[in-house]
Amino acid sequence: MYYRNSFVLFATFMWILIMLSGCFLFGLKGILESSNYQIVKLEIDNRVILSPQELANEAREQGGLQQNNDIDISLYEANRQRPTSRIDDINSAFEQLKQRNQQDDVDDNVGTPLNELAKINLKSTFNLDRSQDMLYGKVGCNDYTAKFFWQDTTKIVISGTASTRKVCSPKEVTEFQNIFVRNFDGIYVITKLKNRKGYVLNNGRMRIYIK
Repeated sequence: MYYRNSFVLFATFMWILIMLSGCFLFGLKGILESSNYQIVKLEIDNRVILSPQELANEAREQGGLQQNNDIDISLYEANRQRPTSRIDDINSAFEQLKQRNQQDDVDDNVGTPLNELAKINLKSTFNLDRSQDMLYGKVGCNDYTAKFFWQDTTKIVISGTASTRKVCSPKEVTEFQNIFVRNFDGIYVITKLKNRKGYVLNNGRMRIYIK
């Protein structure tokens, strides 16, 4: 009788353990509440790179800057050397638009004028297909896909990034998509932003802001 009761207790314990393990492994959804987001910006190597839609939005808001100050500057010039530690929101990426870097005398370093950036009609997105464990979306003028799984509720592992290879313009859009695709694979800690809607994904080198 003693051995029989012990076996029953052991079997019951193992069944409960299996059930709990199954709930943990198959019920893990992660911190992201939605499945569809827009990418706001990237931060990498002490730089901020705005997504195409944010480039366009901010260029429209700053559209009178060139006429008012009689200067020909671009977001590329404004953001090339901007330290990440000073970037608190999207508007701060435009603070250096009031000053032109006189040392940039190489054609490749001259960015796209604001009136051209304001015409961008592209959006970069971040979408999760939870049933297939796939990430997908638009980045610049191209589509991308990747595999993902949750390591825990705030840590996501992304791998196998692939994208289409269309030629995009202006070059700020190309720069954004190239940096995103080349650095997308990794293990990201996801934090919910407190002062504004959205999240930041941080893999130790690149931070992705989504909303």
